[in-house]
Amino acid sequence: MGANIQQHGPFEVQEQREHLMCANIVGAMSCHESAVLVIGIAHLQSMCVKLKNNFQVRAYAFGPELL
Repeated sequence: MGANIQQHGPFEVQEQREHLMCANIVGAMSCHESAVLVIGIAHLQSMCVKLKNNFQVRAYAFGPELL
């Protein structure tokens, strides 16, 4: 049996999705000072870049050894 390999993207759809996610997070955080946001690894780096314009951001990723 072969590997299940799927193409990631299209990038334009991913970018639109993340801009909407960012706007929703900014709106939801308007009355909070801190939060923990759990997102998938495919969004981690690019969402941190988007969110750092509005927040102090720290990112952490865990590996499967913690499961």
